[in-house]
Amino acid sequence: MKTDVHPLVTLLAIDDDPQNLELISAALEQPGLHILTAGDPETGLDVFYQKLPRIVLCDFMMPKLNGMEVLEKIISADPGVEVILMTAHYSTDSAVEAIQKGACDYLTKPLKLEKLRERIGELLAQAQERHRALRWSTNWWRAISSPA
Repeated sequence: MKTDVHPLVTLLAIDDDPQNLELISAALEQPGLHILTAGDPETGLDVFYQKLPRIVLCDFMMPKLNGMEVLEKIISADPGVEVILMTAHYSTDSAVEAIQKGACDYLTKPLKLEKLRERIGELLAQAQERHRALRWSTNWWRAISSPA
C-alpha cells in the first residue's frame, strides 16, 4: 500500500526578527506540519509563490513591505490561504482591516504560545478534514466512473 510521506500542511512564518522565527518553529513543530521561515517580506513572498503554503504567519511591522501589504498579495494570489498577522503594536482599526482583507486571525506579540498552538491546531484539523473529504470524493468518483 502506498503511503503519503509528505507533510499534509505547509506553514510559512515571515518575520524580520530571527528569534521570533526560532520561537515559532520550535513551538509549532509537530507531525503533519512542515514549517518554512523567511526573515523579510520579499523573501517571504518568494517562498510563498514557490512552495504554496496553506498557512502563513506574518509580522505586521517589517521594513519595505508591512504585514497588511503581504496579506493583500497573498490573498490576491490564493484566497484559500489562512493568514495570521502578528504584531507588537495592536490597534483595533488594523485588526479589523486585516480581517476584512482576508486574515483569519490577528495575534499580539509577545506571542502566547499556547494560543498560537491552539489556533494552528484548529487550522490543521480543518485542512485534514478538507483533505479527507477530497480523498473520499475522488475515490467515490473513480468508483462510479469505472466500468463494471
